[in-house]
Amino acid sequence: MGDRLGTATKPIVYNVAMTTQNTEYSQALPAKVKRFTFQLRGANDCKLCFTVGGSGTTYITIKSGSSYSEDGLNPSDVITLYFQSAVNTQVAEIIAWM
Repeated sequence: MGDRLGTATKPIVYNVAMTTQNTEYSQALPAKVKRFTFQLRGANDCKLCFTVGGSGTTYITIKSGSSYSEDGLNPSDVITLYFQSAVNTQVAEIIAWM
């Protein structure tokens, strides 16, 4: 997929184990990420935000079976995702494109 920042050609996959319910987990994305997609592996909702400590108060809900994506990111941006689920033993699946 091409965009004004060039073509994203190198995927990096992250699988973050979320062992405890209602606990914030995080994943930093590479500094030159061009796009990413986030989803839960299980059939549960997830809270996602971009500020530490915000996944329990200021977040967006990723509904079960859905994903969240951002495209056309600035390569100099450093992005950290913060997320949690109300259910134990979930896995957050993230793919970041360089």
